[in-house]
Amino acid sequence: MSEKILKTLDDLYPYAIRKTKGRVSKIERLSTLNSYHKAWGVVRKTPEVMVKLGRSDVKDFPHIKAIADYISRNGKLTLEDKDGNLYQGKDEYSEILKNWRTQNEIPEQDEGKSFARRIILSMPKGTDEKSFESACRLWAKDCLGDYDYLMTFHFEYSDKKTTHPHCHILLSTLGKDKKRLHLTNVERAVLREHFAVCLNRFGIRANCTTRFVRGRTQRPATQQEFNAAKRFKANKERAQVYAIAKKRKKTELTNNQQARINEASEAIRQGKDIPDHPAIKKLKKKRGDLLNKAKTAAGELLQSQNPVHQELGQRMSHFYKNLEPVESQQQKIVRVFNEQKAERIRRMQAMKKRKKEQGNAR
Repeated sequence: MSEKILKTLDDLYPYAIRKTKGRVSKIERLSTLNSYHKAWGVVRKTPEVMVKLGRSDVKDFPHIKAIADYISRNGKLTLEDKDGNLYQGKDEYSEILKNWRTQNEIPEQDEGKSFARRIILSMPKGTDEKSFESACRLWAKDCLGDYDYLMTFHFEYSDKKTTHPHCHILLSTLGKDKKRLHLTNVERAVLREHFAVCLNRFGIRANCTTRFVRGRTQRPATQQEFNAAKRFKANKERAQVYAIAKKRKKTELTNNQQARINEASEAIRQGKDIPDHPAIKKLKKKRGDLLNKAKTAAGELLQSQNPVHQELGQRMSHFYKNLEPVESQQQKIVRVFNEQKAERIRRMQAMKKRKKEQGNAR
């Protein structure tokens, strides 16, 4: 592949590591995906990796023990450490946690300093479980080798609450040199990309790109919103919420959700489109820049003598011509409503036309 093609692909799917002067951390030296691999992953809709790096908010020993109990399902699932040692049951892994407490002087109550964090590695349902385990172990060894950790795997056959394979890691963030782990945004991106590298190494197709370059512009649900929805479905709260909603004669929604619904309802009632918010205007400008880069990259690939490169260029051109429009959730509600309304009108007109033609035929 020519340097010109690689440069255009690099502009579209940049590397996680930025070339900066000065010290480069050990994490930043990890292998990442190249732009050619990312391009094929985007057009093939290869599953994207999920690496959730929890906050460094584990500040006392009871919290660490509670996390270990949770990820092991109270000792029912096996935990393993960085050296591959297995721990079955609370009694076994409790000894390891006590060693952490002694070595790192972890207090019984929060004193403001962090001592651990949670990490979750995940892939979609249907991922080969053995290969997934191997990839997770390799990732942990490469990325967390300087720290102590306990990890376990949640699969459908071993955990009733699990719908897709994922790996839980309880990481002690205080290294042997007594320095705490601090992750920059670049390092977080590298960790995510390196997980895709590990998965591909064990035969699991995985990609690692941003939502924006895949054409997704609507904001996903935050962890707080997800937890709120989860609590809403809890048995104990459901009856209480139902009673309150019945009394108020409306469904319990967050203020943000209610405002979006009100804006969409008002636009539909008036038969008008919702004007672009400032954030949507910025996204549209950004989308325009993305499409220009994609058009340039696809054009370079189509001019190549390599049929594989030509195929990639064709698929990229098709993919980026068919992206969903940049719009807010309420704009999408109004657009879908108007499209469905227009479709109903079209069908009614077609039906009237058929009846008229049948009447004339008689």
